[in-house]
Amino acid sequence: MALNPEFVFERKYITEPLKRGLGLPDDVWSVVLNNELDSAYYLTADLSPVTIALKPGIRPLIELAVQQKRQQELSLPTALRRASLTEPA
Repeated sequence: MALNPEFVFERKYITEPLKRGLGLPDDVWSVVLNNELDSAYYLTADLSPVTIALKPGIRPLIELAVQQKRQQELSLPTALRRASLTEPA
């Protein structure tokens, strides 16, 4: 399974609305969504992996979270950005 970096959220990018919408616990460390947006797995602070099914209609929340994450990443110095953000399209 290839991972889409847009759907990988580190702790600093996991907002309260994203936690609530996905039903994530407060101690979530990271979350990875599959490309179909029908399932995800996350790690808690004790690094225990958990797989969850995503609710239908979650796409607007995910799109907003991806947009917010991208804006935060673009505010970083170029040397610290993901390669996919710094490479020309």
